[in-house]
Amino acid sequence: MEGSRDEHDTPVWLDDDFFLQVVREFTHDPNARLCHGCKLRPGTKPGEHFASVMYRTTIHYRCHQSREASIDVIMKIQPYQAGLKKDVLEESDLFLREIRIYSQVLPEMKRRLEEIGETFNYPRLIYASEKPRTILILEDVSGKGWITRGYIATFEEVVPAIKAIAKFHAASVVMEQDDTSFAYRHRCEVADKFKALDGMLKKSFHDLLQFMRSTEEFVHLIQPVQKLQGKLLPILIESYRPSADCLNVLVHGDFHSKNLLHQQSAAGQVQDTMLIDYQICSWTTPAVDLYYLLDTIVDQSVKEQHRDAMLHLYYEEFRRLLKQFGWLGHVTSLQELHIELLRKGAIELFHYVALYPYRFVDRSKIDFEALLSGKGSNPAASSPVYRRVMREVLTRFLHQGFNHDELSSPGWLNDAFFRNVLCELECDPNVRLVGTCVLRPGTKAGDHFASVMYRTTIQYCLTGDVQKSINIIMKIKPDSKGLKKDLLDGDDFFGKEIKMYTKVLPEMAALMRSIGEDYKYPKLVYASHEPHTIIILEDISPQGWGMGGLIKSFAELLPTINAIAKFHAASAVLQEKDPSFTSQYRCTIAKILCSMRSMTDACFSSFLNFLRVIVQLPEFVAPVERFHANIDNILEAAYTPSETCANVLIHGDFHFKNLLHLQSGGQIVETMFVDYQMCSWSSPAIDLFYLTYMIPEQAVKKDHRDEIIYHYHRTFSSVLRRLNFRGRVPSLTELQVELLRKAELELYHYIVFSAFRHTDLSKVDSEAFFLGQTANPALQLEEFQETIRMELKRFLYHDMTYNQDELEAPAWLNDAFFRDVMRESNNDQTIELTQACMLRPGTNKGDHYASVMFRTTVTYRSKRSKEQKSVNLIMKTKPEAEGMKKELLDDNGMFKIEIDMYSKTLPEMARLLKEIGEEYKYPRFLYGTLKPHTVVILEDISNEGWVMKDYISTLQDMKLIVKNIAMFHAASVMLDTLDSTFVDRYTCSFAEKFMGMDGLINKGFKDLTQLTQMHPEFAHFAKPLENFQKNLRQYYVTLYDPSKTYQNVLNHGDFHANNLLHKIGKQGRHTDTLLLDYQLCCWTTPAIDLYYMLDMIPAQELKDKHRSELIYMYYHQYSNLLKRLGFKGKIPSLLDLQIELLRHAGLEMLHYAIFSSFRYVDQSAIDIETVLKGEFDSPVLTNAEFKKVMHTELTRFLHHGILNDS
Repeated sequence: MEGSRDEHDTPVWLDDDFFLQVVREFTHDPNARLCHGCKLRPGTKPGEHFASVMYRTTIHYRCHQSREASIDVIMKIQPYQAGLKKDVLEESDLFLREIRIYSQVLPEMKRRLEEIGETFNYPRLIYASEKPRTILILEDVSGKGWITRGYIATFEEVVPAIKAIAKFHAASVVMEQDDTSFAYRHRCEVADKFKALDGMLKKSFHDLLQFMRSTEEFVHLIQPVQKLQGKLLPILIESYRPSADCLNVLVHGDFHSKNLLHQQSAAGQVQDTMLIDYQICSWTTPAVDLYYLLDTIVDQSVKEQHRDAMLHLYYEEFRRLLKQFGWLGHVTSLQELHIELLRKGAIELFHYVALYPYRFVDRSKIDFEALLSGKGSNPAASSPVYRRVMREVLTRFLHQGFNHDELSSPGWLNDAFFRNVLCELECDPNVRLVGTCVLRPGTKAGDHFASVMYRTTIQYCLTGDVQKSINIIMKIKPDSKGLKKDLLDGDDFFGKEIKMYTKVLPEMAALMRSIGEDYKYPKLVYASHEPHTIIILEDISPQGWGMGGLIKSFAELLPTINAIAKFHAASAVLQEKDPSFTSQYRCTIAKILCSMRSMTDACFSSFLNFLRVIVQLPEFVAPVERFHANIDNILEAAYTPSETCANVLIHGDFHFKNLLHLQSGGQIVETMFVDYQMCSWSSPAIDLFYLTYMIPEQAVKKDHRDEIIYHYHRTFSSVLRRLNFRGRVPSLTELQVELLRKAELELYHYIVFSAFRHTDLSKVDSEAFFLGQTANPALQLEEFQETIRMELKRFLYHDMTYNQDELEAPAWLNDAFFRDVMRESNNDQTIELTQACMLRPGTNKGDHYASVMFRTTVTYRSKRSKEQKSVNLIMKTKPEAEGMKKELLDDNGMFKIEIDMYSKTLPEMARLLKEIGEEYKYPRFLYGTLKPHTVVILEDISNEGWVMKDYISTLQDMKLIVKNIAMFHAASVMLDTLDSTFVDRYTCSFAEKFMGMDGLINKGFKDLTQLTQMHPEFAHFAKPLENFQKNLRQYYVTLYDPSKTYQNVLNHGDFHANNLLHKIGKQGRHTDTLLLDYQLCCWTTPAIDLYYMLDMIPAQELKDKHRSELIYMYYHQYSNLLKRLGFKGKIPSLLDLQIELLRHAGLEMLHYAIFSSFRYVDQSAIDIETVLKGEFDSPVLTNAEFKKVMHTELTRFLHHGILNDS
């Protein structure tokens, strides 16, 4: 066997005389003798060990009157040849330690473990001596099947090693309990020996940095590693000190793969493991051995896949054994063990920087002298595995698991401080602590930013020896310089939070109790500004309260919605009782966000690149750039208290990491808030945007956004009423309007806070994150990309058979009449008809109801031109047959308006639009009169390719329609500026006339009521629908009143699919569109036409997908046209338009209640009289699609406050 270099020569004193002495002492027989000479051979293979020189031999001996016996032994002696190895170990007590372990500790451990039914293997001690020469002789167990192996490749095979080290540690704990000198005798002095490794460590850092500089993916890690160079060794030495926070144990201290012996099954699988080489055993933190276990025993892949499982197994074994031993002391929790590992992370870093590269070479070829002196080179520099592992590991160290400033606590947080706290809490000056308060980090990295936090458990006694304990969590201001300290120095965050916990939250909870409700928050234990700023709360995590990630369902979000609604409602009542309340919580959040400009700018920069490159939405780049340029003003406006909606005390930092939940059956059943540092008096919209984006998963927001707001408002308003709030409770519509006003804050959340939402802050440097030095991972997520495609558009858009009475024409519609019409329209009295005019029905059944229509072709000749001409005409007359239709149209108001439109207004609109290069088309007007008969005659353009279509199914086809109504509205605004009488001609509202169709209206609501009775999923709409119908006439008429808050326009007033004509191209797409039927034009809010545009023209699916885009398209066209037309007035914003639509949303509810059913029936089979009277049977109540649409829309109306149950 090839041995280590220094084991080829043997010291002369290792001769037969020496072994004879060994045998006599081992057998306790002074007459024992050797049978023949002992031949020494190297004890190990090259690279298997460093801290000794080892030999093997077999001693054959005979005792008095016994047969010949033999024993295989392995010897360990101190290095005797000159060199670094000898220098490092010459003055060491390592051999004395190991002799003590083998002679005293291991036998006692074995005895104790066997008493509880456990086995414990170690090599039998044969002989040990310090003088005249230091030597340790053990039984060589290799002949019994124990072998050394390389790195363990499976989790199953490392289990025996884990159990072995757990036994070693657990036995040491109970031995130390019984022997107070145990820890001292095994005190940790090995750390100082690391100073001898300085050369090795310097060379390792040099090689690592050289490697990193040659590899682009390490660029961001170079500076942190450079800073660590020269610091790691003292940190490493400190890490080997016994722990003040974790149960210390006797560590093996050199627990790597070459210090394990294994027994294998016939299949070559490890079945049992024993430890050897106990030279570095010390009383210290178990983290030392556990990092060896993770880093130097198993393959990297096993660590990566099973790290937590290995630690969990160790912990469970360790805890189980202590329990079996009858250990009564405090057992470190698994969480505390993980924290301890985190604190001692320098050990793991040392392993990777200095030792990990040597996994990639044959250890037998390693020159340990050169390695330790720093003369070796990195043998792994060319390995892709090394590159991957080191990149991941160094990044993990850079982003270590717990907040760095919580890993060491300030000196004043000591037992004396906690005793004073408890004396004050318990009003008992005689409080005494039982044991020491061990502080641990309060949160995981990334869980919070605006404080430094610790946890501890205090056990104490009151007067009369009453024993108590309390779990607490502390928040203090950061001492370490940096952004965190800078941000928290300038604002009284802690003052606000102390005031919240001492005064406001107790008052809120009392208000809630007065109405039988609960408002939960962590109990305040202590708070102070001087001499140190600190808040101490009861730590309720042992009670089951825990932080979670983004909430996955609407049902689990409900406790959060209810809690924030109660919080807001209670604050409104507190303000009502104390007017100074608002001044105590003035909002400074905008100032703080503006001060974080580095983060904001970085987020916008990456987002703009995201728009250009990843999602390829270049049309949004300029709007987002403008948004960024004005971001400070936008934030200031967003956080300014509302002038139009009731303000509340907002939480202000209302995201998922500031929520604690209780679960039952894996579902959230209760939620409370923490971190009240940012509470401010402002608009509830701020918290509601957090509620919809920063707490639930995107799918929950997408599917339930309206429902979330609806449920919040319902709870908020209900609690206010129950608290006898005397102020005005905002309606759900007003709340929705407020959200629209503050909508820019929601866009800010997507651009800036998406990084917070999608970044694992436990793996990034929080300072770097808030300084904008980390990438936003959200931009690479497909879900986020799809969300932004949808949401950006929403944000941008926030700134769409024959009639019976036509089968027989009135007698006066004869040839003489048509002759006179042609003479008047052509101003030519010489015209004569050359053929009789044959009248035919003007429309298919169901196409219209507000007139009776006929078509004809007039053929004529004039003396001015001998050429015969013809023209196709369509006529609109008043119905003469008795019935509902005649009653509705009995006066001439509608016809008067349409005649005025065709004869004056439309030509003037077309002229204005033509001047700016636009064309507004409408049928040519030939004749119109109210007496002796009411009639309007237009050119019939159906033969020119103009056709009527059903509901529009593509966005492209809608664009022409949107542009037409935008042109109509914009031109009307210009006409108003040019003609002071214009508006007066169109002041007539037909709302009253429409509300006269009681039968039709009642039928629509009756059908909906039947749905609530027939289908359980509709039942909760019954009361809201009933309420909506109360005062419906007055409500509807009011909706038609000209707007006082938005620019009024001339509305078409009857803007539905049957009042549009289209030209269709070869591909089946619309190439042109024009509007018909201008009978209901009136000067009022554009919301009238826009709700028609949304509800009565596109297919439902198209509306669902592009509702906001249609409004945006309209606004873009409308505002652009006004500018081009030279309008000098103020053009309202898109936001103003959205608010206007929300105010008039009741129109949409009416459209669905009354007209939606007609989408699902054959309109040619409808008798208009029975329809207007509401006497028809509606088949839609059993139509699955109708029910689905109505449930969706009624839910939306409920959530927007258009329907309500009170």
